[in-house]
Amino acid sequence: VLCWNAEGMRSKKEELAKILKEESIDVICLQETKLTKTTECKISGYHEIRKDRQIGRRTGEYDNKGGGIATLIKDGISYKEVKINHLKPEDKTTETHTTEVWKDGLKVKLTNLYIPPIRQNERDNRTQEFDPEYLPWTTTDIIMGDMNAHAYDWDINSNEDELGERIRDVALASGYNILNDQSPTL
Repeated sequence: VLCWNAEGMRSKKEELAKILKEESIDVICLQETKLTKTTECKISGYHEIRKDRQIGRRTGEYDNKGGGIATLIKDGISYKEVKINHLKPEDKTTETHTTEVWKDGLKVKLTNLYIPPIRQNERDNRTQEFDPEYLPWTTTDIIMGDMNAHAYDWDINSNEDELGERIRDVALASGYNILNDQSPTL
């Protein structure tokens, strides 16, 4: 399983296809795909589950080409999209979806998560409503993504912020391990 912030899929499709083949990746969770409902970005040999951005930064309308998530599952691996909302009702900016995957007798639920940065200025009228308590913290869940949150547990050189501390605290209280070697994510 691989997690990758693509920062735009259209120009990186060839690079991604090469990585998937060379590393024999079964599942990849992508954030910041920057795709729209009229954009196709299929990778040969993979099934695609996408959630394109619905709310933009400037007006609350679909006017921002950022965001978007996708999960790609290698052909031959059994999977099912789980139709469940892991967000509190007030959260209109976080992008998430969960996929159940079966391989070699093992079943896991992968939640792909993108929490966009909220800058709260004249160009960004959104508010940060993400609450980690709504995520599925069970022993068969893996939660991964770009959370735009900072805690020493995954980046020793960052300045911790409230969101990072909340995510870390809920994860650790739920018995989760944070899988990062404390190198910065770019």
